[in-house]
Amino acid sequence: VGQALIENPQYTGLHRYYEAVGVSNYDALQVKLDKRFSNGLTLLVSYAWSKTLTDGGSIFSTFSSEFYTTTPYNRHDQKAYSYEDIPSNLSIAYVYELPVGKGKRFLNQGGVVNAVLGGWKTSGILRYQSGLPQNIEAGDTFNLWEDHGWQDANTITGIPQASAAKLSGHFDPAKDVMFNSAAFAQPAPWTYGTQTPTEATVRGFRWPNEDVSLMKTWKLHEQFDLQFNADFFNVFNRHVFGENNGAYAQEPGLGPGFGGIGGTINDPRVAQFGLRLKW
Repeated sequence: VGQALIENPQYTGLHRYYEAVGVSNYDALQVKLDKRFSNGLTLLVSYAWSKTLTDGGSIFSTFSSEFYTTTPYNRHDQKAYSYEDIPSNLSIAYVYELPVGKGKRFLNQGGVVNAVLGGWKTSGILRYQSGLPQNIEAGDTFNLWEDHGWQDANTITGIPQASAAKLSGHFDPAKDVMFNSAAFAQPAPWTYGTQTPTEATVRGFRWPNEDVSLMKTWKLHEQFDLQFNADFFNVFNRHVFGENNGAYAQEPGLGPGFGGIGGTINDPRVAQFGLRLKW
């Protein structure tokens, strides 16, 4: 009976993964500070305060479970934060010539002192982002109809979606969960969930990252330069925790372990050193 009532009963399932349906809106306040070659400093600071809304998400499922409009017949009901919504995004890039050595403020002399301590530069790219929204997944309620494979959960009104540990400010990723399971429920068969595809009430963890470099060039001869570089990626070895590192959005599903942290989703600190002779 259910098969006879679907829109295309002659097919066991429909795949709309690449259906280009949906509208997105991006609004932002963007500020930039650009300061060049002042006392050996080049600095570029940019900040964006933004909001991204969509009713369709991505047509390519590699990026997120929010890969198309769940119900294209009522896209207005699907409008929510995009899985790539980042309310605050701060980026700092700089190059700084250390004020040490010949012609500089400190240890202004040549010889061995300048060869060892003078002429050093440091550079870096520092980025700080807000946490990403999350896709709350429930089990498919339509069987083979349109081949969803997943479904939006129902939201229980009046109950905090964040867990008590998340609200306490003392969240321990090793043992605590982010969500209050009592705030969500599995939809009844053949019904759509009441929650929007992307949930921003409880976001993932913020994303800080600092990459810095230290460099120096020695003039060995008129035709020869020796250049040293030390590069440090994620120099402070920051840990960004998340439930899923295979998509832009976090995708916790209802059931055992709902809202738990699966591990870190960024790379650990990496250091590399290089020595180059130029002629």
